[in-house]
Amino acid sequence: MINFRYHIVSLAAVLFALAAGVLLGAGVLQQADEDDAKAGGTPEISPQLVGFDAGFASLTADDLLKGILKDRSVLV
Repeated sequence: MINFRYHIVSLAAVLFALAAGVLLGAGVLQQADEDDAKAGGTPEISPQLVGFDAGFASLTADDLLKGILKDRSVLV
């Protein structure tokens, strides 16, 4: 049978993990997020890549999607 000491140790471990998570989230990890935000966030996508993406989608869409919704009810 599990005694009272086991419950106290388990509760203490959970509270310690919660406190460690709060401290890390508010301190060390928060600073890393702020540094990333100051650095610019997301990189620029080159216009050539955007053009390739649009061209590829327009050329392959008919073959990939032809008949995919056949015999299915859809709401438009």
